[in-house]
Amino acid sequence: MGGARSKRARCAATTTAALLVHIAAGQTPGGGAVQPSQPTASQAATVPYINRALGFEVHTPAGWSYDRSGFFGPSSSFGLLRGTAPDGRASLQILLFRDARAASFSDWIDVFSRDLGSFSGVERVAVQPVEEGGRPAAYLVVDAKAGLERTRSLYYCTRLDVGTVWVYLLAAAVPGGSEAPAPAGSQPTVELPDEFRRLVATLRVYYDEQQGAELRAALDRGRDYLSRYRLQEDARRLRLDEQVRYYQVELSGQPIGYLTRQLVRERHALDEARQAQRGKEGVRVREQSWRFLPDGSAQHVRVELFSSLDGGTDLFEIWNTTIPPPGSAARPLATRDQVVREADTLFSSLRSSDPGRDTEPRSPIRLDATYLGLGWVRVLPALLGSQADPAFAFTIYDPETRGLISHWFHALGEQPLPDAPGKTAKAYQVREGYVPAAAKLFTDADGAMLRFESGELL
Repeated sequence: MGGARSKRARCAATTTAALLVHIAAGQTPGGGAVQPSQPTASQAATVPYINRALGFEVHTPAGWSYDRSGFFGPSSSFGLLRGTAPDGRASLQILLFRDARAASFSDWIDVFSRDLGSFSGVERVAVQPVEEGGRPAAYLVVDAKAGLERTRSLYYCTRLDVGTVWVYLLAAAVPGGSEAPAPAGSQPTVELPDEFRRLVATLRVYYDEQQGAELRAALDRGRDYLSRYRLQEDARRLRLDEQVRYYQVELSGQPIGYLTRQLVRERHALDEARQAQRGKEGVRVREQSWRFLPDGSAQHVRVELFSSLDGGTDLFEIWNTTIPPPGSAARPLATRDQVVREADTLFSSLRSSDPGRDTEPRSPIRLDATYLGLGWVRVLPALLGSQADPAFAFTIYDPETRGLISHWFHALGEQPLPDAPGKTAKAYQVREGYVPAAAKLFTDADGAMLRFESGELL
């Protein structure tokens, strides 16, 4: 920001309070680059992958290219993450198997290993059952040959709950001259690299049954709120400032960037030529943020959200540009995610400056009666206020994964505003998906954000 605008931004942050994001060292807000763990002489660097929708965290190799967009995996699984090594000779997938309702986990592993062994070129499947973290688990090693190249795939499978199995897959080409698989009829053995064991040992599961029950009850309240047209009633009474607000973003007490936000009432139509005559009434949100990370890289995010008053139309556009640190051989990466709602379906289309990135439109996302557009999510404090006690929850679009995630919203009442002696503000607990600690939002009497604190990677 230059000149007078910088001065205005500082004043706004002083009078409306700064947006503070308190997160653990090594993590960054807003889905930016995460600082890799520092490896020992014998260990490779890793980065954490956090999935808030399902409530788990696990480390993955640093320096790889990753795609968090959901995909259809093998054997009716759903893929959560795909990664590729810099040389292209190794890949990673994290998969989820739903409705895995075999009589026991060992029975499921037996079926899964037989399925893997049935693929063309597979020469060996070895299985090692274990129990880790109080959950049944198993390691599998699959050796295969395609032409002159051999591959080895390492699987770690564990049951998250009844009917859900989580799988970490690391596959790589085997260097020439490697020992051939054991002869047919010999007892298969499981030999796992230490690095793979270290990676899967980082798995942390945050989901618990009590939190799940509380979320289901809150989603029921959210569904009731929407089905009874209370959103429309509250929206017509909504008071929006419509001024651009400026917030400072801090990490561990140090400023790392800023956010601007503007909320306006607007009539909008997908066909701009007919907008004035036939556009739908709704709320428009415009946001921009810059974040400057310790390694010298930077991230710019621009967000345009429109959600209609009748709840039937959404149009989201999210531009994300990552600028590598000075001296890096990497090139800037720019993406644009366009999301359109038609009736009970969301359509997401991603464009990328990286020609090697998969930018095909993902499968349409079917919505249920708990879905709330992101435009309305931004003004929930003004819409619900003290009504949100007990908590409300909705299903919302998650730009990070281009899928759906739960949004928990709980009014906590009037509380002291941090770093503002003698002042109070309305406080709310906010949680997206399953995370170990919820974020905290402070607003003024009209629901405009004053401060946001989070201990999670958001």
